[in-house]
Amino acid sequence: MSYLVYMFYRGAEWSLGHLPWRMFYWFSDILFVVMFWGVRYRRKVIRENLSRTFPDKSDREIHMLERHFYKHLVDIVLESLRMPYISEREIDERYPIVNPEILDHYFISGKNLMMASSHYANWEWGALVLGRHLKHTVKILYAPIKNPYIDRRIKSNRSKLNITLVPTTRTPWIFRQLHKGVPEMYAFISDQGPVDMKQAIWIDFLGRKTPCIHGVEKYARRNDLPVFYIDIRKVGRGRYRLSFRHITDNPNSLPEGEITRRYMKLLENQILEQPAYWLWSHRRWKRANQRE
Repeated sequence: MSYLVYMFYRGAEWSLGHLPWRMFYWFSDILFVVMFWGVRYRRKVIRENLSRTFPDKSDREIHMLERHFYKHLVDIVLESLRMPYISEREIDERYPIVNPEILDHYFISGKNLMMASSHYANWEWGALVLGRHLKHTVKILYAPIKNPYIDRRIKSNRSKLNITLVPTTRTPWIFRQLHKGVPEMYAFISDQGPVDMKQAIWIDFLGRKTPCIHGVEKYARRNDLPVFYIDIRKVGRGRYRLSFRHITDNPNSLPEGEITRRYMKLLENQILEQPAYWLWSHRRWKRANQRE
């Protein structure tokens, strides 16, 4: 069964990868109708997250946010499937990095970097531009997909772009391998719920006490790594803009939890500006009552 799913996945990649962009988004519009009115994917979770985050919005406003979120969600799912077939010219045009030069002096001085990212806008395409335009070697910590064939396919696609995908289970190992060769950048998707609640860092986020994963903070402090936030903005359909936001050069000079508070505050500001582009289908607060 896993292999059949993989073959369907490859077929979808090929089909979507060869559509003109206008037809690509026409297909996305059709699929949006199916998802929103038919499948109703995680509709209850999405509605609850939006309603609790924006209690002052009317039912009509929450409904419109839901629609915009579903439309964006379908777009980014299809855009991720198209990744193997995007040309270098297309990705440069559709996903520029605004300020890559901000990292140059770290590279020259041989300094490794820590990056906190999030499930906002299109984080998948971000891998394409990071590998193409940065001098640092990019290592992205990720949760492997259960289907081993699809997981290998995704890793193969990314490995061609000066990017290494590292399973989160090997996080301690990757930081034991620090060396003095080409400087490296370690990118965490940092807005996921923590697996180990005992190590969770609790902050105020979108009006609620929220448990956050400790990885960025822990490994930045342990290895004295400068920390940046990867700020991704959606500026049009299929068009994004990436910039780096500096958090600290001296992680151990900050109070415990401050690094996490800073990058989650940057994410919160993005969400409040353009709420439809965050991944509301995650049950982000499902264990918020487990605070130790």
